[in-house]
This record gives sequence, C-alpha cells and structure tokens, in this order.
Amino acid sequence: MAIISPSAIWQSNEKHLMEILDSGILLGRKKEIRFYAPSFMYYKTKHYCSSSEDFPTISVTGKGCALKCKHCGGLVLNTMYAAVTPEELFETCAELKERGAKGCLISGGCLPDGSVPLERFIPTMAEIKKRFGLTLFVHTGI
Repeated sequence: MAIISPSAIWQSNEKHLMEILDSGILLGRKKEIRFYAPSFMYYKTKHYCSSSEDFPTISVTGKGCALKCKHCGGLVLNTMYAAVTPEELFETCAELKERGAKGCLISGGCLPDGSVPLERFIPTMAEIKKRFGLTLFVHTGI
C-alpha cells in the first residue's frame, strides 16, 4: 500500500481527495471520515454545508488572549460565545441545546504559555455532557 504525505492530501483538489478516500489507502475497509469546519465560517459544497447553530464555539476567556498570534490576532474570539465562568458555560450550553445544537467546541484565548485555561471548567463540562448529551470538543491551546 502506498504512503501518502499529509501535504499531498492538503494540496489535493476535491476529485483527487475523493480518489484517495475511495482507494482505501487512508481508511482501509472502513470508508468513513468526519470533517469538522469552524462554525464561524460558512462552507457549502455538494458534500457538506456548515451551520453556525449545530456546533457553535465557546470561549472561556471571552475576547481575551495573551498571544495574539499572527494567524488570528485574537479576532476568532470575536465570533465565539463568551462564557468566562463555569456557570456561564453551563447556561450557554443549556441555551444552545434548546436551540438545537448537537455539540460545541470549548476553547478560548491562550495564556502566555500557549494553554487555554480550562481546568476550572472540567466539572461543568462533565455536567453538561450528562444533562444535555452534547458532544464536546475542547481546544486546549497551541
């Protein structure tokens, strides 16, 4: 079986990517792969259409970020729901679930060491999963 480099995959057009997926090189017999797109951007192709309501993003730091990296400059935080306390996170997730969300990405701005300060939110995230059944993805930093 041939080995395909990640850069070859990223540089593939849609037709070539479908050929790679159909070949089984990446996935073997199981021909299922899931892609997630940021909810702050709208994407529509014949294979996928994004929704800002299905899987929204939440920032536990509000608009705050110590790094202001070149690729973002903290601007992505402006597109996220702010929930800077565990109580706000719980309430935000309750509202999102009520509006039909399937899950959410919990992230935020980085501290100077590149981490996102999530530790105090962990018990709340466990309660959110238990009470609302939301799928939670967590971006822990760079």
